[in-house]
Amino acid sequence: MRQRTAIHLRLGDTPGTYAATIGDDPTEKEAVVYYTDYENCVVTSVEFSDQFCALWTRRQVKDAVPQNCIDYFVDICDSPVPEHSRDLCVDGEGDY
Repeated sequence: MRQRTAIHLRLGDTPGTYAATIGDDPTEKEAVVYYTDYENCVVTSVEFSDQFCALWTRRQVKDAVPQNCIDYFVDICDSPVPEHSRDLCVDGEGDY
């Protein structure tokens, strides 16, 4: 079972970057935005347990992620997209 971890973000010092604090650790990690379609998804990488590559989507498309978002994630992160799982993405009230 996966553990939930809060991620807090602020704009980075250069375009296409942001700073993230993860969990209770106040140390800022540099993160990079590699792709966004400015509507449904963002492919990003943050320094967390080595390097963490993520595909973030709007809640409205989490059950039908646009193919272009998946394609960019696979190409950029060199990783398959895991199937949607209620263990990873809780549905219902409070679903963020």
